[in-house]
Amino acid sequence: MTSIDRKRTGKTGVAFGLVRSRDGGRDVNIVNSTLTESEEIQFPFLLGTEDRDYCFECIIGEDIGYNEWTQFIPCIGNEIELFYTREARGHSRDLPTSQVGCVLLYVEDEDVNDDAYFFISKKTPDTIDYIVAVPEDIKGGNYQPKNIYSIQLKWIILIKGDKIMSKRFQVKFRIKSDPKSTSRNGVNATMVTASNMCDARNQVKARDANSLHGIEVSSVVEK
Repeated sequence: MTSIDRKRTGKTGVAFGLVRSRDGGRDVNIVNSTLTESEEIQFPFLLGTEDRDYCFECIIGEDIGYNEWTQFIPCIGNEIELFYTREARGHSRDLPTSQVGCVLLYVEDEDVNDDAYFFISKKTPDTIDYIVAVPEDIKGGNYQPKNIYSIQLKWIILIKGDKIMSKRFQVKFRIKSDPKSTSRNGVNATMVTASNMCDARNQVKARDANSLHGIEVSSVVEK
């Protein structure tokens, strides 16, 4: 606990002066709610996915501590979208994903396994590690993954008042060729306005959804 006397303001001076002036009044201590019982800073984000209604679905909540491998979602390819938010509303299933943060988690081809899952471990208040593993291997306790990936979650404010803050992103993509063809189409680039990286990526994919064989997004960069 931190003594409030270490930082006085006009408002706290009046408030705590009134408390101390009462019969039996004593000094007041304030507890930092972001600290756990062991006095470490609590991980501030809820981690989750996007549901069918384009709302945030919490998978890993505040009850999971640091350095614990927690099962996330199946590994069906090289990348997945991880959505995150600091809002308690993230538990309610009515928070649009356009109002939360989003990052893409990539893994190497050698880690892709249809029988495996992405596992996430909280490392610092703004950093996570992730791996691909079979649940049974994690339960054994001695699993040594081939690769451990790390990514930082940005401390961003997506909402200002009632208005969503938009950003500009450059999205590079390739129009997919006929699967039977051995040639590959060139890389295209476009600029879009979006609330986060995943929103930008989805805008481009939706725009070209009617192309013959679809598109493949190679990168999304904030400008």
